Amino acid sequence: MMQSSAVGLAALVLASCLLLSGKAATTTAANSRTLTQSLTSSINLNTSDTPVTINATTAGKFVRFLVVGDWGRTADTASLNQPQCSLTDFGGDNGLLGGIQQAETALEMDRVCQYVGGCQFVVGTGDNFYECGVYPGDTTGRLYSDWIDIYKNPVKTPTIANLTWYNVFGNHDMAINGSVEQEIAFTNSTPGWQIPSNYFLKDFDINGVTMRGIFVDSNPFIIKYNGSAKYYRQYFIDHSNPSYINQQQQFINQAMKSSTAMWTFVVSHYPLFGTATNYGNDAGAFPGQFNGWSMLLDSINQYKPVAYLNGHDHSLSLGVPPANKTNGYTQYYTSGAGSIGSQTDSCAERANYAYSNGGNGGFVLVTVNATVWQADYYTLGSNFPQCTVKSSVNTATPATYSPGCALGLSNTCCNGTNAKACTT
Repeated sequence: MMQSSAVGLAALVLASCLLLSGKAATTTAANSRTLTQSLTSSINLNTSDTPVTINATTAGKFVRFLVVGDWGRTADTASLNQPQCSLTDFGGDNGLLGGIQQAETALEMDRVCQYVGGCQFVVGTGDNFYECGVYPGDTTGRLYSDWIDIYKNPVKTPTIANLTWYNVFGNHDMAINGSVEQEIAFTNSTPGWQIPSNYFLKDFDINGVTMRGIFVDSNPFIIKYNGSAKYYRQYFIDHSNPSYINQQQQFINQAMKSSTAMWTFVVSHYPLFGTATNYGNDAGAFPGQFNGWSMLLDSINQYKPVAYLNGHDHSLSLGVPPANKTNGYTQYYTSGAGSIGSQTDSCAERANYAYSNGGNGGFVLVTVNATVWQADYYTLGSNFPQCTVKSSVNTATPATYSPGCALGLSNTCCNGTNAKACTT
């Protein structure tokens, strides 16, 4: 894969610093627990699932949160050729470079939150631990090496160290049998980590701003995972059935219908619309296994949440649904560039998206008050957003885009009639 220009000499220096200060990915389970307890104690992490609230004199009536996905690559290479994670099936990505870019993204998240006066929480859009998830008991210490030491470190990332993360899990998180269950178990043992169940909702009331987040397990919707050597594992097998998918959809419908929050948003791992994957519009993928995608999109179009947030594609993008699949209000944000950015994930037909960062690393910062939802796209190498999207609390009012959204970053493999060449 081609990488962003932000990964250069400065990144290599950063990597050296990280290697000097980090812990090996092969930390034993006992040592990992000791390190976790020591670090979380030293930074006084919030032990409930209530987000930290910035003082009103700093944040006023605003709430700010980060959206980042596909991030856990620091100990990526150590997971390969381990049981259930063969090099044949999961090799090919540059895990070392991915770890460097993960650290760069974390530092940029910290700088931006410091610059704007603080953030309140983080939404994680899945693929939390490459390449295959975590082993039961986290015997290789991935929670410490890939999350605590990167984002919860009072020296490296002091501004975001105390923030609670609300996560979904992606395809890479379910490759090892028991991985999803272990990530859920972290909720009870690790301050600041929240995946309380396969799917869940979270109500926020911060600085007088109310929000409802609906966190979806969309893994069973993926038709092509049936029989796949990589992802046809126990979790997918157990949950790819109409009973589970329909039960979750009933939960989603009720969560949207009953929401009295100023803002409702949906979080899932996979894009419905974007610059590479379009599960809401791809004839080979839609309507999804047991109509999972179709039912989810119908619910979104009926109840009009302000945003659908996802990862999976290793880029930042703003998806555009076709005219027959939009409610004219909901915006589709892909934030899957928390480690490796990929230009080949930025080459869909131009009509499918309003913004692309060209496959570079980065994240989204959401700023919300009682009347406006603002999403800013930050690409590595700049402390300023490249694209800004604003939505009104009035669902009859379409969102507005800043001029930078139309510009994006140039992508040499995606020009003119050859726009699809990079995706094959």
